[in-house]
Amino acid sequence: MRELVLLLLVVGGAGAAQGAESSGEAELAKAIGVPALDRVGRIAVAGSGRDTAEAAAVRQQVAAAFAGQGHDVILVGEPWPDGVPERVRLQRIWSELHALAVAVVRLSTPFDREAASVVLYDLGGSPLFQAFARRDDTSGALIWTAKAIVDPRKLPGPAFYRELGRVDLARRYQTRKIGKIFLAIGGGAVIVGSAFWQLIKAMASIDSSDKPKTTFTEEAIFAGGCLMMLSPILIRTDPLSDGEREALGGWQPRINIAAAPTSGGGMLSLAGQF
Repeated sequence: MRELVLLLLVVGGAGAAQGAESSGEAELAKAIGVPALDRVGRIAVAGSGRDTAEAAAVRQQVAAAFAGQGHDVILVGEPWPDGVPERVRLQRIWSELHALAVAVVRLSTPFDREAASVVLYDLGGSPLFQAFARRDDTSGALIWTAKAIVDPRKLPGPAFYRELGRVDLARRYQTRKIGKIFLAIGGGAVIVGSAFWQLIKAMASIDSSDKPKTTFTEEAIFAGGCLMMLSPILIRTDPLSDGEREALGGWQPRINIAAAPTSGGGMLSLAGQF
């Protein structure tokens, strides 16, 4: 009986670990499956730091997640120093491996909160995707939190939300846009109708000595039409603020400094996004 209880505990623990790991991998795969990464075909997966068995296992997990979303994946044996995207190495990745992006996988140090992280860079060194993993307290499996990185300034309107797979926010944007159009059209129709009504009253009393008077109701209707026509200016089309859009896209200003030797001495390049 004791052996049976121990066996059940072992099986239950293994099942919990597998469930936690599957959940973490599903979150990673979900973030990779957004339209923003569809244009990235071949991806090189490299490590940063010491090449241990644990590091290799994490790289395999990341590579499997990218491959599961239809990307052609190549594992790079050479470690990526400090996880910094150097322009020269990125160009070599393209020329030798024909990869359009490189995913740098980094294991944590004892002082880091996350157990592992991965950042996907394009050939220009700009981040396209980032993910962080923590270890489940019970199973020890990696639980990933991931999202694509998109600069909202390059994709105005609902296209930004579609790139991130947020169809709900894209619909809200379109609904607000259509609502503003209907408000403007409705307000214009009320103004034209009020003016036409006043014209009819004036023509009806053209032979009369009494001039037509505008009632309070007519003035209120005209004022309401003006408010309807001007209200789209005060209503924000985007459901999120500029700060919320940047937070959703994971975009933030950055500066890259790189040095390279030349025949006459050396070269220092400075690049950034602001």
